[in-house]
This record gives sequence, structure tokens and C-alpha cells, in this order.
Amino acid sequence: MRTRNVWLMCVGAALTLSQGACTATAVVLADRGKTPYRIVIPKQTDVSTKAVADDFAGILAQITGAQFPVVTDDAEPVEQEI
Repeated sequence: MRTRNVWLMCVGAALTLSQGACTATAVVLADRGKTPYRIVIPKQTDVSTKAVADDFAGILAQITGAQFPVVTDDAEPVEQEI
């Protein structure tokens, strides 16, 4: 337990010291049930990777109401890819 507390204090100190040093940019994955994003997987992939990508697309759809297509990396690239 002591090690965990020390680790958490170190993380807290690092975050405190770095505040202002880093800036974050918001990424909007979907808006009003629409998304420009798609999930890209390798063309030569295994069944499990495809299943995970499909599950991820389903989770994102539940959260946002938008459909995130799963495509292979031989499709024409677009700017908004996950």
C-alpha cells in the first residue's frame, strides 16, 4: 500500500508541475449522430482483430449514436481515421 501511495504522489506531483506546459485539443468524434471518422484495420488481419474493431465501432455507436464504419487499410485514406 505504501508503494502505491508514493507512486500516486509522484504522479500527482508530475501533473502539477506540468500544468500549463501541455495543451490539449478536443477531438469531436461525432456530433448529432453523425461522424466523419472510420476505424481502419489491416487488410490481412485475423478474425479477432476484426471482431475487436467491430465491437469498438458498436461501443462508439452506443455512446454517440453515430455509425463508425470499419474499413481495411487498402481503402483510400481520409483525414479522420481511428
